[in-house]
Amino acid sequence: GVPGNPRQARRYEGWNLWWRWVLAMTGGELVGFAVPAIVGAVVAGLNLPQIALMVSVVLAGIGEGAVLGTAQWLALRRSIEKMRWQEWVAPTALAAGFAWVIGMTPSTFVDFSTTAPAVLVSGGIVLGILFVLSMGGAQWLVLRRYVPRAGWWIAANAIAWPAGVAMPFITLGLIPDDASVPVMIVAGIVGGVLMGIVVGAITGVALVRLLRTSAPGVK
Repeated sequence: GVPGNPRQARRYEGWNLWWRWVLAMTGGELVGFAVPAIVGAVVAGLNLPQIALMVSVVLAGIGEGAVLGTAQWLALRRSIEKMRWQEWVAPTALAAGFAWVIGMTPSTFVDFSTTAPAVLVSGGIVLGILFVLSMGGAQWLVLRRYVPRAGWWIAANAIAWPAGVAMPFITLGLIPDDASVPVMIVAGIVGGVLMGIVVGAITGVALVRLLRTSAPGVK
């Protein structure tokens, strides 16, 4: 249910919210994704063991999630006035770290040359499902307290994040394998910005629709 007086808990702002959300996602990923991009490039450049890279990037990913969650909360707080900063940011940061765990697990622990194809396929399916549900599921636990039918938020994020995560892979894939650390960092940051735009645009539509159908007196 929605706690308290719903007229005080949430307010519909239409497409102004969409623009604010996309800008928040873009800015949040510009700053947030720079953290794992820099950490990952530096650790990779030092030729440290893969497990060291994974641990470093996962911790940086939690920082990314905290930055992104803060940007999202700043965009949301005028529409969902009672939502507290830590209430939204904590699950967002943990979900981001969990997503990085999922993303780094295959390259860290799996020997693709000796693992059976059936294991690779089934494991990939499981990890893929966990990935697409992680961010939306974590934030749904918060959003459902304020917005009816918040389950649609999980579906929107399940569509948006795979499309968004493809952006850094594309930008990093465009640079040569022997690229310098600064070039890798720039490519990663550009990919992060594009990821923020893509995810923000898709989830922003869902957010506007959720607020429109749940805010009192809004048709």
